[in-house]
Amino acid sequence: MKRLLVCFLFFAGLQLTSQAQKQSSKTSDKNSKTVTEKIEASDTPQEFFKGVDLSSDQVVQLKAQQKAYKEQQLTILTPEQRIQYEDLKKQKKAKRIAAEQAEMKKMLGLSEAQAKRWTTLHDNNMLAIQNIKDNEDYSIEDKKNKFKEVYESTEEERMSILNAEQKKKLEAYEKEMKEKKASKKNSSK
Repeated sequence: MKRLLVCFLFFAGLQLTSQAQKQSSKTSDKNSKTVTEKIEASDTPQEFFKGVDLSSDQVVQLKAQQKAYKEQQLTILTPEQRIQYEDLKKQKKAKRIAAEQAEMKKMLGLSEAQAKRWTTLHDNNMLAIQNIKDNEDYSIEDKKNKFKEVYESTEEERMSILNAEQKKKLEAYEKEMKEKKASKKNSSK
């Protein structure tokens, strides 16, 4: 009975996802996200359960359940389909990152050398973060501290790439984003 229910929910989810993607492709609004994109954007249970005060034990449980569910979904794929899935995931991520970096280059007026250093810094930062995430020896608190260290060192290096005018533009942009995030958070309460 449970298997039947899980299969039904899985196929219903696929149907909703395909409908959402079709609907998304019809709209030209770049800010609209499909249901799948919204779920994929929530990398952590804390993001998915915004506004719910989760204990660290609950976070660990949710992450384990999330991982088990994802692995269960992947079991229905053939090895070729898994490779395709992973390739598509990598392509999507690379495309998103490239678009973000192009936007920053344009907004800040980065030179080619600056843009290259910015990209290298970003790639190194993502690698460091992924290594921290993958390290099972770290507790949640250790991971938070390591993330903070990476963020702080990245921030220093990032600012060293920019000239004074570009720093002002970046600070104004970040302030605007914080205000948008705060207003969004306040409107959802």
